[in-house]
Amino acid sequence: MTGLNPRLELANFIALEAEVLARKFFGERDHFSLEEKDANEFVSDADRQVERLMRDRLAAELRGDAVMGEEMGGAAVLAATDDVNKVLGRRF
Repeated sequence: MTGLNPRLELANFIALEAEVLARKFFGERDHFSLEEKDANEFVSDADRQVERLMRDRLAAELRGDAVMGEEMGGAAVLAATDDVNKVLGRRF
């Protein structure tokens, strides 16, 4: 996959898939506990699962790209880096 348009289309597809999962988890939010990452910064298993879905999809489609995200980290490199937070576009 090369060029901007295929990547944009892929990002939109992955974001929609992640949105479906995130909305499902939102409906089940009483079942998730929060864990403190840093002072006044929290994460739930739902957050991690949504990020894992996005990472897995990006890794499968854009082999060789680095992936970084808020919950599981990663390192930006000079080659293409896919930022899970940018793919999500902070839609939620």
